[in-house]
Amino acid sequence: MELDFYEWQLLVLASFFVVSLGIERHVAKSSISIEDRLENGSGVGSGVLSTLTRKYLLVYAIVMGALQ
Repeated sequence: MELDFYEWQLLVLASFFVVSLGIERHVAKSSISIEDRLENGSGVGSGVLSTLTRKYLLVYAIVMGALQ
């Protein structure tokens, strides 16, 4: 059975999306625990959270300044 161009393209794209979804779910499982710990403050000092917040705000300010 010979696949036409569009059928082949659909097969490749569907395979890519299935693999991407699997990788995303795997990464999300490992990152949820880190985010929960940061949000709840368990196991993380307040200094670490304030440092991360400061770095996030700095990057946000740089990006917003670059867009203007």
